[in-house]
Amino acid sequence: MFPNGAIIVACWRATVGRVALAKITRNRLAHSGEKADYATAAWGIFACVKTLTVLSQNHMIKADFAVEFFRHSKLTAAWTKNAPNWVPSGPSAESMDLNS
Repeated sequence: MFPNGAIIVACWRATVGRVALAKITRNRLAHSGEKADYATAAWGIFACVKTLTVLSQNHMIKADFAVEFFRHSKLTAAWTKNAPNWVPSGPSAESMDLNS
């Protein structure tokens, strides 16, 4: 929870946010010796960029990402095999906005 009372998962569509946040808050890489492959890294980068964007849109932090950077992180995650359902696909992944 943040000082203004907001909860991050409530800011980012509940189900999508919960799954994506679980992906980036796991410590298995650091503590269990697991390795990240390209797809996992792409999903993690998108989850981080999306999380910071959502926090910024809800005036909790100041994070100014160019829409092109945000789009690139979406596309990189979307173009992996078996991307999770919280990663945008199709026109949503290709859109030039910070809301998908």
